Amino acid sequence: MFAGVLIAKLGVIMDVGISIASAVHEVYTANRELGPRALFMAGMNVGRDRMGTMATTLILAFTGSSLMSLLVLYAYKVPYDQLVNMNLVTIEVLQGMTGSIGVILTAPIVAFVSSRLMPYYDRMLARRAAESKAEEKVQAPSGMEKEQTAM
Repeated sequence: MFAGVLIAKLGVIMDVGISIASAVHEVYTANRELGPRALFMAGMNVGRDRMGTMATTLILAFTGSSLMSLLVLYAYKVPYDQLVNMNLVTIEVLQGMTGSIGVILTAPIVAFVSSRLMPYYDRMLARRAAESKAEEKVQAPSGMEKEQTAM
């Protein structure tokens, strides 16, 4: 059960991270003049939207997964004090909190890293494209050379 919870948290964190990195890439592609600060702010704007919805989704998912246990405890009329002090409730609350903390920390980290890497990655791709064009130009014979080699 614990591994399933970790996988669920990891899936949510990956979803948030990819959403933010993709948004930063799209903003940078639309306007290559933007600096790292503007890209970071764009990533944080998307991250704020994603953080709220994903934290709520995580809490609801953990509550839903323990709903049967809570219903059994309710059917047995467990007193409130005993219910609050049970390990089951504590574990569910901690899982929701740690998942939410992971989502909240993911947004600024991914926004920062992607805002710094996008311009670097773009320059690297442009350099590789220029190098491959130069190699093609050197390797490809000109029109006169083709005629001479054909004779």
